[in-house]
Amino acid sequence: ATSLSPAAALPLGAFGVMIYVSHLTVILGVGRLLKVPLADLLLASNANIGNPATAAAMASARGWSSRVLPAVLAGTLGNAVATAVGMLVGKWILLPLSLR
Repeated sequence: ATSLSPAAALPLGAFGVMIYVSHLTVILGVGRLLKVPLADLLLASNANIGNPATAAAMASARGWSSRVLPAVLAGTLGNAVATAVGMLVGKWILLPLSLR
């Protein structure tokens, strides 16, 4: 098994931080414009970055019992939509390569 050198890991880590910061900026910015409660924004972010289980755990740990089911549903719907979109984009990218 090969390991990732620290020199190669640094750009990957920086890219990950940029993705999360961009995600949080968009979620909080749009949420503020639409006047969505902060708790709902944080759970939506958790459901998108993590998964339905982590969003449900966060809601439960924070005492937001009325938000557990919506967090699970939002995360599940996000996974389903993202899977379909990812497969379509993958096919769109790979199709021209297979014609060569």
